[in-house]
Amino acid sequence: MSGKVVFITGGNRGIGLELTKAFAADPANTVIASARDPSKATELQSLSNVHKVYPFLLKKSTRVISFTSSLAGSIGGFFEASSSGYGGSKAALNHFTKLLAYELRDEGFTVIAVHPGVVSTDMGNATVPRFGEDTRKAMESLIITPEESAESQLKLLLGLTKEQSGKFLSYTGEELPW
Repeated sequence: MSGKVVFITGGNRGIGLELTKAFAADPANTVIASARDPSKATELQSLSNVHKVYPFLLKKSTRVISFTSSLAGSIGGFFEASSSGYGGSKAALNHFTKLLAYELRDEGFTVIAVHPGVVSTDMGNATVPRFGEDTRKAMESLIITPEESAESQLKLLLGLTKEQSGKFLSYTGEELPW
């Protein structure tokens, strides 16, 4: 377990704290842990080689949190496809994005969810053939490379405005329905 870099959410209590302690016991590991309220995470703060995410985010005036979502998680943009587990998890992520944008608004954060496009990754290539014929044909015409998606997302992230916080955006910058 030596020499790992781990990010642990909820690292201030319960299972998260115990995992944080276990990884932090080896000084060769880099442990990054989050806590809902860092000021109350006294036991977490006592661990000398654990990095807290929130203080890193506060070091810059540009505070952007971007979550990779998917149109499969859009309720307003629902399309007929069997993606219940994946789509449900992305719908939950979209909801979390909206909540976090609300919670961090007064601290100058811009929080968004981004649909990366129909990307020719292992996952994307395995998924498209499972759709019905009409959906599959439509999706095949939209396929982009991982490089194209990343380039477009980088442009989007570098040009974000505070007004876009709490939005669900396409990799092209278009606002999508939740």
